[in-house]
Amino acid sequence: MSQGSSQQACSTNTPIKLIIEAMVADGWSQTERQLSQGWDENIWVITSATFVIALIATLLWQCRPDRILSSVGYPSSRNDWGASSSNLLKDSGTQHISPSYLDASIQLDLSRYLFPTYSHSHPSIMAPAAKSKDLSQNRAIKIVSAAAAGGYAVPAMCCYNVEAIIASVRAAEAKQSPVIIQLFPWAVTYADGLLVHAAAEAADKASVPVAVHMDHAQTPEIVRRAADLGGFDGIMVDMSHYEMEENFALTRELVEYCNERGIITEAEPGRIDGGEDGVDVSELQGLLTTPEQAEDFVSLGINWLAPAFGNVHGKYGPQGPQLEYDRLESIQKQVGDRVHLVLHGAGREWFKEDLLKKVIKCGVAKCNLNDAMNDHFVDVLKAKAGTAPLTALIEEGTNAMQKAIEQYMDWMGSTGKA
Repeated sequence: MSQGSSQQACSTNTPIKLIIEAMVADGWSQTERQLSQGWDENIWVITSATFVIALIATLLWQCRPDRILSSVGYPSSRNDWGASSSNLLKDSGTQHISPSYLDASIQLDLSRYLFPTYSHSHPSIMAPAAKSKDLSQNRAIKIVSAAAAGGYAVPAMCCYNVEAIIASVRAAEAKQSPVIIQLFPWAVTYADGLLVHAAAEAADKASVPVAVHMDHAQTPEIVRRAADLGGFDGIMVDMSHYEMEENFALTRELVEYCNERGIITEAEPGRIDGGEDGVDVSELQGLLTTPEQAEDFVSLGINWLAPAFGNVHGKYGPQGPQLEYDRLESIQKQVGDRVHLVLHGAGREWFKEDLLKKVIKCGVAKCNLNDAMNDHFVDVLKAKAGTAPLTALIEEGTNAMQKAIEQYMDWMGSTGKA
């Protein structure tokens, strides 16, 4: 083909080429627009998904079990338990039970129903708060220290049931007197701590000073269990049935264990003879306390001392108590500036106003009372069981105990001292 023919062909093809190029250009432009539109749609989808995920994460965070507990009155952490003033039970109209004294097993059972997964992996949210380690703020030590300074004694009521706890607090409020609710280890082993929590709840709600104390914890295991249970302000570390060297070693160790949990301690130098319901030392020979023994026990870090000066647990026999007041006075003179004295064995039969005032004058600031209260409850049951409704028996028995306690508050000088 000649050069002219070639140029003509190119000239002829030029419009077609332009059309093709225009079509291609238009296609790319359309494709670009489609891609741009698709990218915009993808951005919207990604943005929306991100927003939804963030919203779900926020809701999950706000709905954590500890935050839910806090919103309805439960504290959100271990340190907040003591500050909480309401709880789920109270909000629902059920009888209020303070979370500070709910048994750990009960707390965990409750948490399983509320938050079955979270409660197992985070059981600490249900743990009771520890008492302050500042023993000067312990309510039991405050009550007895005030009695020692004021020249009167505080009744420590040995309670075996809820009725005795109620009677003790009602008597204290009626007489404007401090009182100590006292429980034996039986109260822990029998009801797995429920009676302890009831006593602690009553003490918390009382309008007068009330403390909770364990009497005669006679094994290291029960001392530790009571200390860990929560609810006790004081524990009597009674290792008197061990030989002296082991007695001292165990007492020192257990006093420290209790103090670390904000609990004060009582101990018994010598050995108080006899036995009573809930504690048995009847097979041990009574040994009277000397001032030197008292000094040795004070060095172990105890707060209260229960000396043996002729007093016994249980019945005294026809001759009555053979108390050595000189011995009691010498013990008070030796250690009374560091510990307060406790009277054990103040049986109903013999310890009336005159005898109580004599031991108080010698330095006693806390008197343990057992049958002086509980016999009145039993008397009501004996007289009316089977003839009166159960509720009437409970109420009359409670009232009888309250009346007896009030009389002892008058005799011991604690009335009006709250």
